[in-house]
Amino acid sequence: MIFCHKLFNVEHMLYTTQSGKVAHVDDMKRMKNCEFLDAMFHLEGYLQRMQLSVEETCIMGAVCVMFPDTCNLQDPHLVEKSQNLVLECLYYLFRKYHPEDKLRFAHFISCVLQMRTLKEIQMREEEAFVMEWGGKVEIPKLVYEIWSS
Repeated sequence: MIFCHKLFNVEHMLYTTQSGKVAHVDDMKRMKNCEFLDAMFHLEGYLQRMQLSVEETCIMGAVCVMFPDTCNLQDPHLVEKSQNLVLECLYYLFRKYHPEDKLRFAHFISCVLQMRTLKEIQMREEEAFVMEWGGKVEIPKLVYEIWSS
């Protein structure tokens, strides 16, 4: 989610795919949950307003990937320790690129919370999908991985 914020045109509610195809949110809502798309466009607009550097974007992505409570880990404490080092890098970048913006880290936390909300919506959709199709059709594990990424 963090890495694709530049693919969204929040003002006109458009999304451009990696291959260059453009879709309006109304067209996307025919295939995807409205709640999810509304939350996604809100998050991407928020990220755009933050005007992230490439470094900030990458480090923010690393922080989000390393949440110890989002999966079953053998040593969550070690992951949390690693995440703290990455957070220090992010904090350094915020001070470097935006020394006057004292709320920058708080804005980052807000983004993380919005991503959590999106993940919860996506998990509900996945659950509904499995309930509807799980017993009728064999769903490959790869589909689940793609769905939840």
